[in-house]
Amino acid sequence: MSWWIGTSLLAICIKLWLFFAKRIQLRENGALELLLIGFLGMNVIEFGGFFSMENEPLLFSLLTLYYMFTTLTVAAMLNLFMSMNGGSSVMLKLNWLLAALMAGSFMVPGLMLLGVQQLGFSATRIPGPLYLYWVVYIISTLIFAMIQLGSVYYKHRTEEKGKQVLVILLGLSPAVLTSIVIVVMMQLGFKINLGAIISLMICTFLLSLIWAENKHSVFKVLARVPNTEEHRIRTQLHAAFANIEMNAYAQEASQAGFADSVRDLERSYRELTGEKNRPSQSQGNNSWLMY
Repeated sequence: MSWWIGTSLLAICIKLWLFFAKRIQLRENGALELLLIGFLGMNVIEFGGFFSMENEPLLFSLLTLYYMFTTLTVAAMLNLFMSMNGGSSVMLKLNWLLAALMAGSFMVPGLMLLGVQQLGFSATRIPGPLYLYWVVYIISTLIFAMIQLGSVYYKHRTEEKGKQVLVILLGLSPAVLTSIVIVVMMQLGFKINLGAIISLMICTFLLSLIWAENKHSVFKVLARVPNTEEHRIRTQLHAAFANIEMNAYAQEASQAGFADSVRDLERSYRELTGEKNRPSQSQGNNSWLMY
């Protein structure tokens, strides 16, 4: 259990660091700030749940609050990506309305959740009669958010904005795919809870949002992604530096070989003549061994 608590606490610390270290950037982008607050809220609720295992009513309340935060946070992410893709204000408001209805339904007893079931050091939900509707909603919203982000990348793939969006896609994809797999597995009857792992993946996504604001960070990330222009440039630079090093080594080896040849020639001269000094030293400037 201590490992899960430590992982959850680490995720909270990363989000708090992002919140305060990137405060200026967040103020300029209200949707991003709202998204970070939502993820931080989910993380704090999850962390509190680890210390509420002995109090089932409190644990159920925290679980309900977690689902409400998750619903609104996913809606905030979709709104952010729709805004990036030029979505209309009507679509943005409709998204918030649907999310508010979904989140509010968790406050109705016996509708979305019937209770909570402990899984040793963690806990999972006992689904209510309408819980399946939330599963469909959350998976659909995540997929639609990825489609919106992918659309932005496709439109601007040859521009700097396209590169920034690609970094965000790389940071977001693991968290989205893992979340969808977990939701589906839970719906199929598997009793699992990997909230702490998802929290760390979400931190990667949030970091990618910050990295995308800096062109140097964008280059460093994409330079490690095959088939990108940045990767080709990085490969060419490595090859150029390797070629320079090989040439320098060859030149150094050539100079060393010349010096060895001179020493061998001097040794042979001394053996033949019996002189202790090489010709350049004994015959002055008229020596045949000047170098």
